[in-house]
Formats: sequence, structure tokens, C-alpha cells
Amino acid sequence: MPEPSFEPGALIDAATTAAGSNDLWGDGYREGLEVLSDAIVREAGLHPMRAGWVTRMTIGLLATRARIAATLTRHGDAITRTPIDRPIFITGLPRTGTTMLHNLMAGLDGLRGYPPWEMRHVVPRQDVPDWQVAARNETAAVLQALLARTPGLAKIHLVTVDAPDECNWLTRHSFASLVYGYMFHVPSYVRWLFERPQPRTYAEHRVQLQILAHREPPAARARPILKDPCHLWYLAELFDTYPDALVVRLHRDPVEALPSLCSLLHALHSTDSDRANPHQVGPWALELVELGLERERTVRSLQRSQRFLDIEFRDLMEDPIAVVQRICERADHPFDDQARARSTAWLRDNPRHKDGPHLYTAAAFGLDEQAIRERLGDRG
Repeated sequence: MPEPSFEPGALIDAATTAAGSNDLWGDGYREGLEVLSDAIVREAGLHPMRAGWVTRMTIGLLATRARIAATLTRHGDAITRTPIDRPIFITGLPRTGTTMLHNLMAGLDGLRGYPPWEMRHVVPRQDVPDWQVAARNETAAVLQALLARTPGLAKIHLVTVDAPDECNWLTRHSFASLVYGYMFHVPSYVRWLFERPQPRTYAEHRVQLQILAHREPPAARARPILKDPCHLWYLAELFDTYPDALVVRLHRDPVEALPSLCSLLHALHSTDSDRANPHQVGPWALELVELGLERERTVRSLQRSQRFLDIEFRDLMEDPIAVVQRICERADHPFDDQARARSTAWLRDNPRHKDGPHLYTAAAFGLDEQAIRERLGDRG
């Protein structure tokens, strides 16, 4: 059977057929899908096999929207009444220690991080027996394939099926997420994304969290702790959606963080396309980071600074247990001997550079350290 073309109408038709429903949780996603589809065709330069994978991925995301719609039809009142109280969001520029901190925090009693398999299957297929095993195995295969075709990714950003990961697995379903700019070279899509607020993406993010929480007995529900560097660009929408959220903001010298981000972007783009150019990635990433910092300053200027807890990357590296304790104190969450032991055990089992050092330079991406400093300052 031939692959459907990467055309929005064909993708939607394939998804509705797969899901057995024409209701794809409204049509607010449609513009983002159309802009992303156009950008992928014109700009991303995908390998043919990779283009087929992206087509299937998109159909799967749309089919998940159909299952979300069906779930809300059946259980909508109960789901929308499910509280999401005092969530903790970890963010910062990419490559600032957010993954390490998220793993440390999500292992504590009373806090709940979500692994990729749960977020990819926020609503399970009803026709699959032992859906949890099937969802985990399918996600594990996807992640293993990603690591296999992206040399060095494990050194940059290792994603495993059972460890908590970035909640852009949820925002992907909205087709208005900066994560697509990380995955593919789609500058026109990213420009479109930044030209308008994204309240729908965050509203849908919350509903999906409520669905995940509603699946658990009330007594077992824990306080969510979520992580995604992409939130830095959308702090206004985050706070509007989660007014009682605490944002843990990590900071790192941009001269270190930006080239590391470029290395990640180039690795991902090179997986998909022969056109990936490191000297193209560098200036684009610099512009992206500059915009993120500007947006953050705007939010902080609106008397929202009390909603932030700022953490320095060097402090996290030097004494991660003290950082975890500091966050718990600010979040009014207990930090006892058991919490200390769990954090210590994770650090023992996951030393820095466990998969080898991540090597990169600014010059490799057409960047000059002095220019980075002039544009971004010394605290990214």
C-alpha cells in the first residue's frame, strides 16, 4: 500500500480512517499542520525513507487526537474536574541540565514525571490487549531506532522509554510546538509559530495531563513535575494555563549552552536530510535563543518573578543534592532522608558523561564566542 502524500487533507483522511472517527478534537490544529507540512516539503529536505516515517508519525498524532476527543465525549466532566495542583515546570535554554534535574526530582515520593510511552499513548487504543505493555514496547522500538540512526545522540540527550522526559510529547499533538523546529529544518514554520500566541497548545497540554491523572486512582495521584526547554518561549501561556505553577529556571553560560544546542540540532537534522549544514544551524539557533530570552524578560517584567526559582548550572553540577533540597523547600515539598537517598542513588547510577563526553565548539557552527556574548550576555 503506498504511503499517503504529505498533504494535510490526505493525512487527515488517513488518520480518520485509522481512528474510525471524523472528530479530531476540533480543528484548531489544522493551521499548524498546514504550515508544518508546507515547511517540511519546501525546507526540510527529508530523505525518502525518513519522509515516510514522518508521514506515519503525523497520522499517528492525528489519530491520537481522535482518541482524545472520544475520551472527552465519554468522560469529559470527570476529566476536566481532575485537578492539576501546583505543578512544577523545569525549563531553561536547551543544554542547561534540565534532564538531569528532572530525573532527580521525578524520583521523589509525591512527584510524578511522565515517561515517553505514557505521553505518546495519552489515550490507549481500545482494541489492543495489554495496552501498557504494547505501548511501552512500541515506544522503546521508536527510541532505539532514533538512537541507531543518530550517531552520538546518546551523548547529547539520551531518551529512554521508562525515564521521565520532556512534555513536548504532549504538545506535538497540537501541531503548534517548537519541538518541530528542533526535529526538522523548518524555519518558516518556526517564524509562523512565533508570530502568534499559543493558548490552545497549553490548554490542550493541560487536558492531556488531566487525562493521564484521571487514569490513576485519586489516592495515587501525585504532583506533576514536568520539563521542557520549549516552555521558555511560552512562559506567558504557561502561567495563564497553570496559574499556581512554579517554574524552575536553569541558567548556563550561553557560550557553553548555545554550541551544545547547535550540536543537538545538527545531529537531529542530519538524521533526516543531506542538506543539514552546521553553519546554517548556528546563526538560526542564536536568533532562536535571543528571542527566547527576550520573551522571558517580558514575562518577568509583569510581576511574575515570584513564580520563578532560578538555578545556576554550575551549582547543579557541583552539588545536585543541595539544589534538589532547595527546590523542595521552595515548592513546599518534603525532602527527607529517603529523598536524599533516592537522589544519591540516581547520581551514582547515572554519572555525567555516562555515554561519553559531548564534544563541540562554537566555531564548528559558524559562531564566534565574542558575538555570542554580545548578543546573549553571560547568563543564558
